[in-house]
Amino acid sequence: MKIISLNGLNVSLGQPAVIGEGVGHFWFPCSADRFPTGEILVRWQICPDSGSNLVSGCVNALSTDDGATWPFKYDTASSPLLRLARADGTIAGTGFRGPADPPGQARRMRFHYIVLSEGGRRYTLEPNSVFIDGFPRDLARSKHEGKWSREWPLGLAMNPDSVRLGNAVLATPYVTYAGEKQPCVVAIESLDEGRTWKYVSEVFAADALPDMKGGASEASVVKLANGDLLCVARTWSKELLIEARSGDGGRTWSAARKIAPYSVYPCLRLMGNGVLALSTGRMGLFLWLSAGGRGDDWQMVDITAHHNSVMDANHRIRTDDNPPVPGDPARHTTAYTQLVPLSAERALLVYDRYAGDPVPLDSEERSRIYALPVRIDRT
Repeated sequence: MKIISLNGLNVSLGQPAVIGEGVGHFWFPCSADRFPTGEILVRWQICPDSGSNLVSGCVNALSTDDGATWPFKYDTASSPLLRLARADGTIAGTGFRGPADPPGQARRMRFHYIVLSEGGRRYTLEPNSVFIDGFPRDLARSKHEGKWSREWPLGLAMNPDSVRLGNAVLATPYVTYAGEKQPCVVAIESLDEGRTWKYVSEVFAADALPDMKGGASEASVVKLANGDLLCVARTWSKELLIEARSGDGGRTWSAARKIAPYSVYPCLRLMGNGVLALSTGRMGLFLWLSAGGRGDDWQMVDITAHHNSVMDANHRIRTDDNPPVPGDPARHTTAYTQLVPLSAERALLVYDRYAGDPVPLDSEERSRIYALPVRIDRT
């Protein structure tokens, strides 16, 4: 383990394990969970990064030894992106996007309800059984609506995280309203374990700050030790994340402000020892830590530098956005990450290295998904 000393913290980084490798589209580790019985389930995409896919797909990989090995894998067309842990030890959730229900309007939509049970070995899909409504305005419709005999989704995209607030569950998807070009992040709430959801509030407006280039989209939300909610979101690739806070269960939010971490698909986790952790990146991969547990004292750990120092050349990750250089095996990362707490101090950081978009089937190149053991100790 390599030990990195920060102000009040020691961070130990282990040897990355390869969860899986492949050709074609093999990237975007979009969700990861640990079951109460100890199994860890990681999901990543095997389809193009596009809202026009006629068919989507993902790989589900299971570890029973805290991420050291990943012998059990299976493919599914849908995977729960928004997830909530249930009292019976199962994990339930919905996919990424859903169509209007009923057709012809744009303020109510439906999703599949997906349940992962038996430590991730059992996958159950209940079609068209999750409903979201209550939006103050019409959501945007797909530019492909009416084509190819398919129901196209409305302008809402789920983010992975949810928080429990008494008998309610709160989540923070991003939406694009009709007539708008950029998305905003909203709060939705469920009182029945994620089967029906209602709009609650706007967390980040698309123009929350005057210099935001891409609206507000990929968001992560966490409940802090004092009960407040902290939400952070992407604004654009290679731009600083923004944050907002709520002291009333997500009904109202503080004004958006920029924070030091950047830039895509943030993943917030409050560790059992009170340290607040945030994984994100682009360019590169970073783990940000708040020893105070409130996200106002971020310190950074360079995950790419550690990865490249302990892995051979065929696993190397680039830290710029230039095209690959002939003769140099280093490739980019999407910087989509997931952080899975294993104990009060230990966690697993999941990330990717993609070798092409897509990697040709006859190529010797491989895209890979990794799991890095992390330990965070107070000093």
